[in-house]
Amino acid sequence: MLSPGMRSEDQTRSDALPLFRPEALAERQQKFYGEILLIRPFSLTFFSLLGTAIAAVVLGFLLLGHYTERIHVVGTVGSSEHEAELYVPQPGLALLHPGDRIVVRCRACTLSSTAAQNATVKQINSTAISPEEASTQLHITAPDAMYKVVVALAPQATPPGGTRVEADLPVRRRSLLQWLFGKDHDA
Repeated sequence: MLSPGMRSEDQTRSDALPLFRPEALAERQQKFYGEILLIRPFSLTFFSLLGTAIAAVVLGFLLLGHYTERIHVVGTVGSSEHEAELYVPQPGLALLHPGDRIVVRCRACTLSSTAAQNATVKQINSTAISPEEASTQLHITAPDAMYKVVVALAPQATPPGGTRVEADLPVRRRSLLQWLFGKDHDA
């Protein structure tokens, strides 16, 4: 029986054509290579947040980080016990004050207790030694005038008198951005 509005040709056509081709149905039944699974990739949001976090860390490091310039100075262990005399150029006196603690090293000392030790600044002489006088006394070339700084060494690990000692003193502290771009506010 025909439904109203349907002709006999339409009914035979719908009976003859299946919804899917037989090849497609046969392929779905035989899975020789396994099942295809689509893996969802990382979202773009994740990579955007990761990039933003890395940029924020680098920017924070550049804005908040500091760099301390240091100057290398030499001297000798003095004749009085537990003291050393360091000869410091004018820029080295900028951040150095009596009572500051510095690390003094002795290359000639073989004992580990005297090779590097903490010292306390006792006195900073206000009179300068000329570059020529510093070169004859210390056997170094000095472009500027030098100032004698007396430091107190630890009593249990004092090297013998006349031993050459050296230290690295802070000259000034600058931000990393100033160091990176060469901006100098002291000039």
